[in-house]
Amino acid sequence: MRKQLNMLAAVLAVALITSLSVTGLLLSSNAQLNADNTAQGTRLQMQNVLAKAQMAAQAEIKKVDALVVSTSLNLTAYGLNGTSARERLNVSLAANANLMSFITYDRNGVVQAAEPSSYYYMVGENLSWADNVRRLLAGKIPIMSNVVTGGPNGAGAVLAAPVFDADGLFLGGVSGMFNVSTMLGAALPKLLNGTTFTFWSIQLDGLEIYDTDAAQIGMNLLGPAYADFPQAQAMGWRMVNESSGYVTYSFYTALHSGVLVNKECYWTSIGAHNFLWRLSIAHRL
Repeated sequence: MRKQLNMLAAVLAVALITSLSVTGLLLSSNAQLNADNTAQGTRLQMQNVLAKAQMAAQAEIKKVDALVVSTSLNLTAYGLNGTSARERLNVSLAANANLMSFITYDRNGVVQAAEPSSYYYMVGENLSWADNVRRLLAGKIPIMSNVVTGGPNGAGAVLAAPVFDADGLFLGGVSGMFNVSTMLGAALPKLLNGTTFTFWSIQLDGLEIYDTDAAQIGMNLLGPAYADFPQAQAMGWRMVNESSGYVTYSFYTALHSGVLVNKECYWTSIGAHNFLWRLSIAHRL
């Protein structure tokens, strides 16, 4: 009888251990499943927010582009210089707070008019060496540029359109320079409300033209400043060569935080006239 009781106790003990093991495995499996579901939910949210950001950024670029094209059409009647032409430039400047300046230039790339007054020094300059001017003069179609420097109000990108006279004769171009960081900074952060995500954007040469960590704006992701972060630079090269994607990498929570973390990032493209930048959303893992 004692032997049978001992055997029963042993069986019950084994069953209990097995039950506890199974329970532990189930709890562990459920915890992993919950973590996986949370991670997947975060990634879906990131993609959704990025899609909204892409539409918002495109809408702002389109506003500037439409204003530049409208200005070029108005200059058909006014020409590239003169009181009426300059008045038209100032009206267009006042229509969009992101615009920094307007200039007109002739078929040789020589500046004919500039507004506001802080840009008057440019009148008479030959800009035919500039990539954006050269592309417009060669193609006689609207163009967009990377961020350019040298203006009294700092760096900005250019949207430009050709100007023709009433008989269809090509006169030159009109360019509107706009502040990319200000434009994206006004349109995008509101989309991050309730999240821990961040946005940033680069040109295809690696220059950061916008970042919710403002300290990184103007730095080059492919340059020596990021040489100690090979994962970030590898991500940068992928972004240059791929119009969209996903990657994980290691970098600081913010440039001067000193706190190194793992992050994940989705990116897409924004731009106009077949000229693109990359817009990214990042999340700390």
